Amino acid sequence: MTARQRGQSWQADFSIQGRRYRRDFDTKQEAEAWERDTRETVKAGRTEALVKQVRDIKMEELKRKAHQRFWQGTKSELGSVRNAEAAVAYFGASTPASQVTAAWIDDWISGLQDEGKANGTINRKLAALKRMLRFAHRMEYIERVPHIEMLKENGGRMYVLDEQEEASVLGLARQWGYEEEADLLEFLILQGCRLGEALKLTDRDIAVTPKGGHVTFGDTKNGDDRMVPLRARAQEIVAPRVRRGGKLFNTTIWRAENVWARIRAHMGIDRKDFVIHALRHTCISRWVAAGIPLPMVQKLAGHKTIITTRRYTHFSQTQLDGFMAQLDQTEAPADHLRVVK
Repeated sequence: MTARQRGQSWQADFSIQGRRYRRDFDTKQEAEAWERDTRETVKAGRTEALVKQVRDIKMEELKRKAHQRFWQGTKSELGSVRNAEAAVAYFGASTPASQVTAAWIDDWISGLQDEGKANGTINRKLAALKRMLRFAHRMEYIERVPHIEMLKENGGRMYVLDEQEEASVLGLARQWGYEEEADLLEFLILQGCRLGEALKLTDRDIAVTPKGGHVTFGDTKNGDDRMVPLRARAQEIVAPRVRRGGKLFNTTIWRAENVWARIRAHMGIDRKDFVIHALRHTCISRWVAAGIPLPMVQKLAGHKTIITTRRYTHFSQTQLDGFMAQLDQTEAPADHLRVVK
């Protein structure tokens, strides 16, 4: 047995009857001390208890292993680790993973619901826990994975601004002198992109030809680049920025969120889903309402699956009435019909 460094931790192991067992430690000293104790335990013949101890990984150690194996260096690293930390905080850092039962998980879910957490938020925490426990099972740390039932989501944050609300948002931002943020917010509702995608844009991501302009969003949430035609007003917004060069929008997520918070307070909208991301929902909903085919909307929005795009096929009663009225106008008069026998 020799302690060796693996990433940010130290690993020690031992073998019994040709089978190897491992444990990770924060320091080399802890790994070496465990090795010495393990040698004495093996010599004394107390291997059964030792094997059980090694296989039953603690939640904090399991989180660290899952982080290194699945989340490190990914775009979702921060969120995934936070959700895993929430699970560890609830079940206990030193709790053996084998003691996490379906009933205990259900108690956790109930507590999160009592705190007012949305089903989507709870599901992300459950997904991190499920990933950790499945990994533990695959590595034979635990004998089975407890059942984890995901909650039904209501489609997430789907606030859609009407034209009056859009005018108020942009008007207030400009009235208060937030020209950069106002242009950014207008760009979001015109192009349907995410806030982070817009703030990453530079002059090199904009292409303007006699036939029109395009914007290329790189390093997106689903991992793929996508090229989206620029609306005429969006071209007006980006044109001086392209000539200037460098970043398209000289602001930050923090500043944009603060401007939005001030606008939201002034407008008196207290809904939790009235967030900057609602501008993207608004744009995509308008694409769908305009009759753009869903596969094309999926491509424009950068959705990984068409299932996400279908969430936007919600029409108000006013829209439905309007569509019916359009049908009445385009249908042939009744006296033009004849009965075919």
